[in-house]
Amino acid sequence: MDDKELDREKMPYLSSAGLRVLLIMRKSVKDSNCFKIFHIQPEVEKILKMTGFDMLLP
Repeated sequence: MDDKELDREKMPYLSSAGLRVLLIMRKSVKDSNCFKIFHIQPEVEKILKMTGFDMLLP
């Protein structure tokens, strides 16, 4: 599958449904370096760290 990029600049919140979408997107690429999230808002970054998703996503 092709590289995936996700710009979170205008999304200040991430729900559990959003976490599931991130997991599905991450699993759709073979190389974790092909999936990038940028412009992460502080609250979203906090959610990613609390749930351990920061370890799954580069």
